[in-house]
Amino acid sequence: MEAHVKTVREILHSGDQFLVPFFQRQYSWTKKEWHNLYRDVVALIEGGDEAKHFLGPLVCTPFHHVPGDGPRYQLIDGQQRLTTLTLALAALRDVARLNDLNDFADEIHEDYLIHKRRQDLERFKVVPRLEDRHSYELAIDGKAPGVVTGTGIIGCYSFFKRAWKNPVADAGEQVAKRLLVALTARLSLVAITVDGENPYEIFESLNWKGLPLEEADLIRNFLFMQVPPAEQAQFHEARWRPYESRFEAVGRYDKVPPTQFYRNYLMRDGRYCANKTAYVEFKRQNVERGLTPVEQVTELQRFATFELWLQRPELCERP
Repeated sequence: MEAHVKTVREILHSGDQFLVPFFQRQYSWTKKEWHNLYRDVVALIEGGDEAKHFLGPLVCTPFHHVPGDGPRYQLIDGQQRLTTLTLALAALRDVARLNDLNDFADEIHEDYLIHKRRQDLERFKVVPRLEDRHSYELAIDGKAPGVVTGTGIIGCYSFFKRAWKNPVADAGEQVAKRLLVALTARLSLVAITVDGENPYEIFESLNWKGLPLEEADLIRNFLFMQVPPAEQAQFHEARWRPYESRFEAVGRYDKVPPTQFYRNYLMRDGRYCANKTAYVEFKRQNVERGLTPVEQVTELQRFATFELWLQRPELCERP
């Protein structure tokens, strides 16, 4: 484990890409958290050049590196902070454009929001979960709706666009630059990189007041992270959703816990799979066998049929 205090500038002004794992919740910060960040930025501007503010931890695990690609990290903790910061920067960029500060807007866009020479989802510094991606792309690409009220990704972008609009219109590039410095050079996080450990245990220890994490969530994330980001939506609709929906409640039958199924699946050859080791064992078997995500889900579909016959015998197919 490595831990370093880094400014937002050092985190985003790099070749790194940060991906929100599929076991994380969707973007959930609201006006309360946005306003707290806004107040922190204003306090930094009013507090003089030496003022600094600590935002909290950013816990990451490195994703397997592919030659030719930049370093990629999964955000185990801190996705709400980092997503909000990029949306606040996107709003500042767009307010700058409204005031003909185009070079300044380009600086924000190219230095803090995208990797200029990459394509599709690879170009974003931060990649949210599937459910948040469309709205996030609109904001980062400068195509979000005008200033509106609301929640979620677009609500956050609009909040900061309203917040920066009048100060930049009144004082121009001078205040715009001060806002950028406050957002990037004077806000910092403790960047913690954890490698070679079970992310289930890491997230569980950090998530003591959040929603419980299931090993099935990590298994889903493991498979999706092997699919190129641009193909994940198609993989989800064509392969994953039809498979995972089979575990939902049917009639008088309750939902079949996916983690329970994975433990049974992993013991299909007679080897015992202990409690809370399903993710590690699933990953080991998948890597050893060299199964692609499509091949793995196809096999899971087959064994899910057997599991459901056992759990719901009255629904078993009959010859």
